[in-house]
Amino acid sequence: NLLTNAIKFTPPGGEVRVRVERGDHVGRVIVEDTGIGMDAAQIPQLFGMFQQGEIAGRRARGLGIGLALVKHLTELHGGRVWAESEGVGKGSRFTVELPLAPAATERPAEKETREPMGVRILLVEDNADARELLQDGLELLGYAVESAGSGEEALALLSRMRPDIIVADIGLPGVDGYEFLRQARRIPGLANVPAFAATGYGRPEDVARAHEAGFTDHFVKPVDIGDLDERIRGYLEMKQRE
Repeated sequence: NLLTNAIKFTPPGGEVRVRVERGDHVGRVIVEDTGIGMDAAQIPQLFGMFQQGEIAGRRARGLGIGLALVKHLTELHGGRVWAESEGVGKGSRFTVELPLAPAATERPAEKETREPMGVRILLVEDNADARELLQDGLELLGYAVESAGSGEEALALLSRMRPDIIVADIGLPGVDGYEFLRQARRIPGLANVPAFAATGYGRPEDVARAHEAGFTDHFVKPVDIGDLDERIRGYLEMKQRE
């Protein structure tokens, strides 16, 4: 993502450089470019969900989830990421810093992990861009994701798969998210599967309606993938303890 952004925001004839450094107990990957740069006011907002840059006054295409995902993945590994620029037209530098693995003689006893490898998620979202980006993010985190663009398509998928988690938009065309989940709950094996609602409405009555329809949890769009991942992992841990 950092390389893609550097190339996207560097005009023809510019340069993109990548280097690796080793510090005290940390390693750093640094991506620098001679592109359009940023003013100081942009930098604190860069890693927020749905933040986008501009090229020659035109907003970059996409939903702006990439840098938020970079930050989340880096922090999952105990690291940090930051951006620097001397100003508009003076290029940018992004640094990812990660802790180095301890030597074999120093390695502590392994703890039980919560890796989501093999956990099956059914994602139902009618917006193609949002669906693709959320699916990519969840797959990068280790989940096995199948997606559908409508309630009808999702119900058809459930004829051949049994997800461990359902993430569904409420405002779907045709069969909406509420009705989709009601029908899904009638399918053998899905009566108690955790289901997360995604909606643009966050009023108490909206949350109550989602729970009445059978949703386990409720998110207001835009869904923060880090928050979603944390909640999913929490439900997986609860299930393991049962």
